[in-house]
Amino acid sequence: MLKKSLIAATLSSLLAAPAYADLTINGFASIKAGVTLDGDDTLYGYDDSLDFKNESLFAVQLMSDLGEKLSVTAQLMGRGAEDFDVEFEWAFISYQLTDEIRINAGRLRTPFYKYSDFRDVGYAYDWLRVPQSVYGLGFDNIEGISFYHTTQLGSFDSNLQLIAGAYDGDATVSGNSVDAEIKNVLGVAWELGRDWYSLRAAYLRGKVTIDAQSAQLQPGVTFGDFFTGLSGAGFAALVNEIDINEEDGAFLAWVLLPTKMTGC
Repeated sequence: MLKKSLIAATLSSLLAAPAYADLTINGFASIKAGVTLDGDDTLYGYDDSLDFKNESLFAVQLMSDLGEKLSVTAQLMGRGAEDFDVEFEWAFISYQLTDEIRINAGRLRTPFYKYSDFRDVGYAYDWLRVPQSVYGLGFDNIEGISFYHTTQLGSFDSNLQLIAGAYDGDATVSGNSVDAEIKNVLGVAWELGRDWYSLRAAYLRGKVTIDAQSAQLQPGVTFGDFFTGLSGAGFAALVNEIDINEEDGAFLAWVLLPTKMTGC
């Protein structure tokens, strides 16, 4: 209900906006191709056949200034890996409380890494794409609220983000897509920059639940089947220990890098 209510409120604001505010429409697209060098290998969705679809995408972003320090933003994206089915990547309302403080509410990008907010915009960094081994966490967005604060701390540029919300959808575990729910997500990301270098740190935590029936142990066999077999053999206590049901989960990352170079 939280997800539907937040997105519905954002869309209602966006659709009503043209009656009294300017609507800005932007877009971008990426066409990417890949192939593995060994017929027996698969990596990040590629095999030994040249594939232009896997990581290609297109997006349209709509933004409207509603006045009174309010604005609304929505981004629709179609990914080749999902047959270019269009979905809302972002949909949020912003309130510019002061020149230094902004509050967003709706579907937001989770601030795991430095380029998480614009990882899909290929011209925003020097790589062909962000490293999948780092950024491929299985999900990118949460439904919730975010607080941004930008200021000067002495000779440092400071960018602080606090975020709270929840996630319910697909995630990736050991290369397998699973149904996941993460409640009570709380996080902070802070970046300090000065002259030629910057320091960034991020920490997020929440209650994680993974649907065992959706997790493949091997083709045709799920973790749920495995857990049922263990319980039937008298190992129900072991199942309770290894089953992921509202378990504490945490994410921590930090990086120090020159501002003229790319980093995570």
